[in-house]
Amino acid sequence: MPRKCPPIAIDVARSSIHSGQDRVTSGACAAFNRACRSVRGNVQPILLLVLITALSSGCARLGANLQEVDPGAYYRSGQMNRAVLNVTLEVYSIKTVVNLRGESPEDLWYRGETSVCAKQGVDHYDLDWTMRRPPEPESLQAFVTIVSDAAQPMLVHCQGGVHRAAVAAACYRLMQGDSIDEARQEFGILFNDAPIGQLLELYEDSQLYAQGGAFEQWVFDEYPAQYAALGLDASKDDRETIDLAATKKPE
Repeated sequence: MPRKCPPIAIDVARSSIHSGQDRVTSGACAAFNRACRSVRGNVQPILLLVLITALSSGCARLGANLQEVDPGAYYRSGQMNRAVLNVTLEVYSIKTVVNLRGESPEDLWYRGETSVCAKQGVDHYDLDWTMRRPPEPESLQAFVTIVSDAAQPMLVHCQGGVHRAAVAAACYRLMQGDSIDEARQEFGILFNDAPIGQLLELYEDSQLYAQGGAFEQWVFDEYPAQYAALGLDASKDDRETIDLAATKKPE
């Protein structure tokens, strides 16, 4: 099962709160402390306290649904705001962020995300997935390539962290050698048989799977034909953006 990120041990003395100096212990917490100092000038004190509380109870969730898939290597989440993303990247030493919502430079959330990644030297990739259909072959192939080649730890997110991020995490687990049943554990109770989950059924029904072939090989060799046979029409798909955004790093 995907795990909510372990609590971060935060010790904030009352005198520190009154003086406005937050003392955080342990290696991860020292990073959190530095991150807090970096955002303190941009947020109200009450927001900082909310952020501390969220981290102490389970990883900067604040609605972002941050979950640990492979400790120290792969995390999944929903969309984070700028302040929470800034802290999360530093606390978990994230080196790569994969956005499954597509490239969206006109939107504030996207500009904030790419700005935070650029400032922290984190590689940022855009893939356009939707919960209403399996990923397009080129996009799935790009994801497999990113997972294979990009620096870790990586954070992969969609909007709510429930559908697209869950399927991406399942793909990651298949790449690590987990069974399909184990990979499906990434689908939580809110997944609700979303059409994007059909991806695992296609792999399970493939000739390559029957022969014991690796998931990555299937993605490149058999999935394009299986996807084409579905007769999906992207122009009729209710998605955040239609065109597949090419993977890229921020300028």
